[in-house]
Amino acid sequence: MGLLDDLKRQADMVRTHDSLQRSNLQENTRVVDEAMHRAFLYLLELFKQLEVLKPANPTVYDIEGVGVLKDMKYAGGFVDPRKRKFADRDVYDYMDFYVKWAAPGNLVVERDMPHTIKKVRDMLWVSNIKAAEVETKTAYGSLGKVKFTIPVALTVNFTLKADIEGRRLLFYGKNALRLATDDFVVPADELSDEMLEELAKLLLGQRSNFMRYRAALPRT
Repeated sequence: MGLLDDLKRQADMVRTHDSLQRSNLQENTRVVDEAMHRAFLYLLELFKQLEVLKPANPTVYDIEGVGVLKDMKYAGGFVDPRKRKFADRDVYDYMDFYVKWAAPGNLVVERDMPHTIKKVRDMLWVSNIKAAEVETKTAYGSLGKVKFTIPVALTVNFTLKADIEGRRLLFYGKNALRLATDDFVVPADELSDEMLEELAKLLLGQRSNFMRYRAALPRT
């Protein structure tokens, strides 16, 4: 075999490899995009029904060292999909969706020591919970105590990202299980109506098999 024959053989191998990669990428794009669309339609319909039913959330959210948020009911939901150009077509890039929970009244907390006041402020900041503060001064003009009025309400947030190369759906969640971040990775081929029902249970604070997809995702 001469040099030219060897070069032709190598070039054929490269062309075959490139063709296979393009074929795999096209198939990944189709599967992931269809899964994203299915998730979008499901969430759209879910929030429509919840708006009528307004169910209660059985989850008790503990703000460490402050108190608990509980007995909340559905106060709204929304899903917002975004697309991008990929391989000469419009595909889902990501979608943000959330569920808001709320109850009448407020959680009122008073602290009169600098370190305990700071702890409450820090926990509220970490939990992304807003509160009204009323400071009371001592007769000497220094800070005597702080009264925190915290609405009994929170939002469960998710960003669902399409991972075409990995053929996966990446769920970046906050406050779904607790006052913290929890992420989930779902193979696009496994996204079925049954799996979406498990996601709905998670959003509603119910026991859910969606937990098996829990993973740690890098965040910026």
